[in-house]
Amino acid sequence: VLQSMVGSYGLTPYFVFTGYRSDTKELTAAMDISVLPSFTEGFGRGNVEAMAHGKPVISTLVGGIPEVVDDGVTGYLINPGDEQALAEKLMLLVGNKSLREKLGQQGWRKAKQKFSQQKQVDKIESLYQELLDKTAV
Repeated sequence: VLQSMVGSYGLTPYFVFTGYRSDTKELTAAMDISVLPSFTEGFGRGNVEAMAHGKPVISTLVGGIPEVVDDGVTGYLINPGDEQALAEKLMLLVGNKSLREKLGQQGWRKAKQKFSQQKQVDKIESLYQELLDKTAV
């Protein structure tokens, strides 16, 4: 269905439908903009992965995504189903390389500071220590 829609709008040269891929790191590194227009999402790990590669993101205001993406700082947040806003933000980023780079750099910093593997390990250790301290009382 999506492929036929893309074809009907004459956009085939701009889309690649890959099917399953195991080389997502390489694909993320190759993209200019990451878009995650979910209607529901727990956390939006794809946004963190894109930000860790220095890519600006456009994502929706659902689930934990607003904790990951800072609107206008690391990317843009839109309402679910708002195709007009999605198109506007995409066109803004497509036409402005320096803005893509700026948002990407800020996203990279946030991903490293808040969501790195070491940061996650530290948070889990802290939680376990807190639970152990409570049970030791």
